[in-house]
Amino acid sequence: MIGVNLVGSDDLVKVWRARNGKYEDLCASALDFQQEVGTGDSPFFRLSWQWDGVLRLFFASNSLSDMYEIASCFLDELPDGRSLVIRYEYSSAQDRKLWIDDLHLEGRFEPDTIPPLITAWSLESSNILNLNFSRDIIWSDSTKVVLLLAPQTGKPSTEFTVLPDSFSVKESFLRLFFPEALPNREQVALKMQGVCNRDGYAMADTLLQLMRNEAVWGDLVINEVMADPDPALSLSLGEYVELYNRSEYQLKLEGWVLSQGSRKYELNGWEEVAPIKPGEYRVIYPGLLSNQGSTLALFSKEGTLVHAASYRIPYNAARWKVEGGWSLESPDPDRVCNLSKLWEYSMDRKGGTPGEENSVRSERPDRQEPCFLYFGYEPEGLLALHFSEVVHLAADLANEVVLNPGNYHASELMVSQPIGDRLSCRFLLDPSILTRYSFRMPAVSDCSGNYSQELHFTGGRPMAPVKGSVLINEIMFKPREGAAEYIELYNPGQHFVDIRDLGLDVTGVEEGQDELRPLSDHSRIMGPGEYLVLTGQVDHLMDSYGLDISGRWLELENFESLPDGGGRIWLCDRTSNGIDVVSYHDDMHMDLIADTRGIALERINSEGLGEDPHNWHSAASIENYATPGRLNSQSLTGSDSDNRLMLDPRVISPNNDGFNDFLIISPGIEDPGWVIRLWITRPDGMPVRMLANNHVAGTSSQYTWDGREDSGKMAVGGFYVVHLRAYNPSSGSSWNHKRAVGLVY
Repeated sequence: MIGVNLVGSDDLVKVWRARNGKYEDLCASALDFQQEVGTGDSPFFRLSWQWDGVLRLFFASNSLSDMYEIASCFLDELPDGRSLVIRYEYSSAQDRKLWIDDLHLEGRFEPDTIPPLITAWSLESSNILNLNFSRDIIWSDSTKVVLLLAPQTGKPSTEFTVLPDSFSVKESFLRLFFPEALPNREQVALKMQGVCNRDGYAMADTLLQLMRNEAVWGDLVINEVMADPDPALSLSLGEYVELYNRSEYQLKLEGWVLSQGSRKYELNGWEEVAPIKPGEYRVIYPGLLSNQGSTLALFSKEGTLVHAASYRIPYNAARWKVEGGWSLESPDPDRVCNLSKLWEYSMDRKGGTPGEENSVRSERPDRQEPCFLYFGYEPEGLLALHFSEVVHLAADLANEVVLNPGNYHASELMVSQPIGDRLSCRFLLDPSILTRYSFRMPAVSDCSGNYSQELHFTGGRPMAPVKGSVLINEIMFKPREGAAEYIELYNPGQHFVDIRDLGLDVTGVEEGQDELRPLSDHSRIMGPGEYLVLTGQVDHLMDSYGLDISGRWLELENFESLPDGGGRIWLCDRTSNGIDVVSYHDDMHMDLIADTRGIALERINSEGLGEDPHNWHSAASIENYATPGRLNSQSLTGSDSDNRLMLDPRVISPNNDGFNDFLIISPGIEDPGWVIRLWITRPDGMPVRMLANNHVAGTSSQYTWDGREDSGKMAVGGFYVVHLRAYNPSSGSSWNHKRAVGLVY
């Protein structure tokens, strides 16, 4: 378009390009139409374009004057010209001043005999295909378009031809809408017939090969994180995240998003959105990464979760690396899931390896099955199952998830995002209203194809915590060098308790309750007879005491260190009402123990007070001085239903006063022919008295202990352990049992 003042009012003659109702300024001349032409002359303009891509504008003030060039610009392609447009903007006062007279068009007008060609294609979404042509096109009754899918064995070929259910044509642009999504990463063909240019010249029948290439989980992984770049070593990149393409496909990153909690970072820089080839690294700079750790999630343009990983400071990392300047690296980019515990600080002297293979690279195949940890309740009556890692669900799994009584099948299963380690189950009723129920679910798999065990557990309605409903049961306040501190809780009753209703505070021995820290920000049910161990980092706890993956471990953010010299632990409900309180100190350990480091204090009797120092004892050496997550070695509250070793009384006082002077021991032998060994030790395993060694025991045999050691002297007051080992020579069967007993004077 040639004209004046299409946009603005400078009266300069310009050339514009019009596209879809929008105008682009191409050439601006220095010719002021109002001053140099005015209303008295009839000027001539000529616009020419050569194959070198230069568009030139020529001008003559009238038919007798020579034409000269007044403007030029570069134009890569000359659009088809099929219209003459005269635009005049006028007001009611000027409506009689426009005259178009002696309009004359001449030349040889020839039809466009060049058929259109497809110049580009793209998928706007999974079922919308966009095509660009070399010329404007028209859609006629003879136009036919069909999508040919790859045939499958045993099915008619007609099932693999798909017609678009609608289309849209605008100039040289065609949009096709298909009723279903194109298969991802499968080669398909688009067959086109009868597509014509404006003069009716059709392009040849065309078979266009195309493939939808949308990223799926694990294609692109978060491979390195520089969260704390200060003080920098030799890298000066600041905070960064490195991505690695482990797929076989080139991926376009335009429109992708990296999220950290509620914060979202859109990949829009040229270096970020440039296609990333298979095996290539890409470094992005989202900023404001948490130094202590966080969860990062990577989403494609289509909103697909492609990868998610949590990173954190390794508990055993060198302090000089924790101070900053070192990146966290993933050792194995093919370890797509269960990555959070594998991050290691870079070993490269630069402090990181952005854009390169990681310095800690090693194969870490995932052979660990996903483990069920615990359950809880969510809004809208959902039952939440928490696993040790990402879980994948079979398509028909919901029908096999059953709640009894009532034989309720799950109506819906939902996996959490971005870390898919939580499975939410919906039933026709709210499970949390049931006093007690049983839950059953088949095995689920992780990303690597490892299958869990079938899941069976008993659940029920949680009661509001009251005094004594949860107890502080074991304390490791002075661990051995490099080991983890912990506090163990125990549910002694018959009711379920929701841990999110509890809080903890640690103070000095003489101090009152200060700041209550909630144990959980979400529902986590603790069942009757269950243990829960509180610590700062679960992986540190597990490594320190050789523990397996379990829901018995609870990681508390900012776990408050337990004072070595002694302190007080407060367990309260959310309104600070006391549930249990324990004052601990070194004097509560056994007198014979000179060094208490690495020895836990265990609660002896769940019915006794936590504030009673006589209700606590050092853990037994036979249990390596610690029993996190299981029955205390010094417990006097073992299962009385197990009659294999019965003690009466549980506390003896051998002072010849005629009251509880002897311990009567009754082995639970139900059949004749059993050979037993019965002996008594101190809690640390030191032998005290052998009562029976390879005795043939009868079904009513009883043994007594008068409080004397094998040497004949009286044992000192304290706690002792009665051990029973039984063996049946005929059947080869055997069993072991032990119980604790108290001795006082």
